[in-house]
Amino acid sequence: REDLFYRLNVINLLLPPLRERREDIPLLAQHFVDSLNAEEGTEKQLTNPLVSALMIHDWPGNIRELQNEIRRISALGGQYLKVDDLSPRITAGNTTGAPSFSLDFVLEHGSLKTAGESWEKMILQASLKRFGGNKAQVCAKLEIPKTTLYAKLKRYGLLET
Repeated sequence: REDLFYRLNVINLLLPPLRERREDIPLLAQHFVDSLNAEEGTEKQLTNPLVSALMIHDWPGNIRELQNEIRRISALGGQYLKVDDLSPRITAGNTTGAPSFSLDFVLEHGSLKTAGESWEKMILQASLKRFGGNKAQVCAKLEIPKTTLYAKLKRYGLLET
């Protein structure tokens, strides 16, 4: 109905699809797990390989699809939610749980350079998270000098100001 459309169409928000803002996936997934934990009185936790696997999927259903998948794995999984708990459609073509740098990934990002930068940014974010922001540990594990790490963090907007 046209009158209903104009009542609801007060403010338009343009929100890019989840596949274009993969850096939001870990935060959203953690929010959904925290909400479920509060509702159910549980202490379920996401594992790093699971978060990496979630970041690979394109999420055509956007946030609602991600929320439903988190509900599913929370219901079926143990305290530590793992890649094995994911639906087969989420893990199709990716059995390692690690982000897959593939031709599809490159085509999705438009160019090899852009895809490589996106990949590098995801790796840096995951490394910082895994080592609790400890840049010395990140440098040691990635085997890069501190100056290189800081330059990359600045380039990708990951350096705290």
